Amino acid sequence: MRGTARRHDTGQVTRIDTAGEDEVGRLLRQVADPSVETAWRLDALLDLGRIADPRVVAVLLGVLSDCREPNSIRLAVLRHLRDRSDTRVRRAEVAAVLRRLVRDRTVNLALRAQAALALGDYTDLPHVVADLGAVCGEATDSFDVRYAAFMSLQCAGPTPECIALLRRISEDETLGQSARSILASWRSA
Repeated sequence: MRGTARRHDTGQVTRIDTAGEDEVGRLLRQVADPSVETAWRLDALLDLGRIADPRVVAVLLGVLSDCREPNSIRLAVLRHLRDRSDTRVRRAEVAAVLRRLVRDRTVNLALRAQAALALGDYTDLPHVVADLGAVCGEATDSFDVRYAAFMSLQCAGPTPECIALLRRISEDETLGQSARSILASWRSA
């Protein structure tokens, strides 16, 4: 028997094939099934931590993208994704999901902040630095999310795009002094 989980991602249906009756397929179905108790899903997620399988990242991205999932599951999945070395193969997909989470103000603040921090590992990909800068510059957004985005923005280093964004942020009442300090340290480095 082949198992298939369906996840909805901002209006689009994403098909995640967890085919197979092997241990990985069973764990993936358990993590992706919202009818399974949260504790069992988290336990399955821990078990997946020791397994390198190309199916894992796709399922985890589907769970992370699903706004109907409990925040505890989504946060655990995000932490798990950050620890996996096989996310390098799907960097653009991971970054796209993280970017959507950071920009969506309806998403739980803790999840948005963690997604912003995770984006620090993807500043070399298109649109990531711009999205981080936009969040930093949004004075009405949560300080925690803005600061997490600011911390990740620094990971880009003194690129022309990042320097321009930090110059804009240097006028911000909350993050301005920090932005000016970063700019000053980059000039002396």
